[in-house]
Amino acid sequence: MRLFFLSSFVRGFSPSPSYLCSSFSVLWPFSLAHKKVRRWVKMVRGKVEMKRIENAASRQVTFIKRRNGLMKKAFELSVMCDVEVGLIIFSQTGKLYEFATSSMAETIEHYQKYSEMMQSNDSAILQDNPHLLKAEAAKMMAKIEQLEASERKLLGEGLETCNIEELKRLERLLDRSLHRTRTRQMKLYKQRTEELEKELAAAAKRIPQA
Repeated sequence: MRLFFLSSFVRGFSPSPSYLCSSFSVLWPFSLAHKKVRRWVKMVRGKVEMKRIENAASRQVTFIKRRNGLMKKAFELSVMCDVEVGLIIFSQTGKLYEFATSSMAETIEHYQKYSEMMQSNDSAILQDNPHLLKAEAAKMMAKIEQLEASERKLLGEGLETCNIEELKRLERLLDRSLHRTRTRQMKLYKQRTEELEKELAAAAKRIPQA
């Protein structure tokens, strides 16, 4: 139907209005279905499982792409909506990447002032409402218990109640912690080695030549 409809114009055939309407009514549902299929394929292809990328090269490539995309979105948000934006990213190796509409120091100062103001307002509200104060204290106790339980699990205690997903999450946390620890350790070793080399060089200069 579509090929005949297109080829008729090439041959100089002038279709009647009724023919055009009937052809369009036949082709239109197929066009909509085709768009829906293409949209569905894009959704399936674009679905990414939220978990740590095990391959180091793929993880680095993904980090660079997502970091650049995030900074681009932050810039677009600041320009299009005329808002103050501050973005801080630390890579796995500890390298800093940042974006700020004006100055990162000014943005952080603005955030700290706002946080202090909100904390003072919350304190005043809690003091005037004993019931809210009790509820906040109970909430803080629950958070403390949760943190203590997480700490025990990181130490290898109380793992009997963990399911597979929780164990995988703990494993990823330990892997990241181990990587950062080793990176920091190697950095300190390197600094100490350089210091010793400088001390040896200085000591060699002080030794009189025979």
